[in-house]
Amino acid sequence: MLTVLGGLAVFERDLIRTRTGEGRARAVTRGVKMGRKLTLAPHQRREAIKRRDQGETLADIARSYNIKAYGVKEDAALPENSGTVFVR
Repeated sequence: MLTVLGGLAVFERDLIRTRTGEGRARAVTRGVKMGRKLTLAPHQRREAIKRRDQGETLADIARSYNIKAYGVKEDAALPENSGTVFVR
């Protein structure tokens, strides 16, 4: 009996995964932005990248924008056009 219930659970999980994937694909074609919202505005990202390249620490850059250092690290690592669609 448990084997049958386990089989049904696996089948249902596969259905959920399929439906979720199809829904995400439809959303992307509609232009929905996915993923974490960017912490910095585009002009702030450019400035943060320049400051990082000049040797300033991520902690100092983050402090000036009143955000966490990982926000600067992740925003600065993304390509410039990542504001369109970003799926993690």
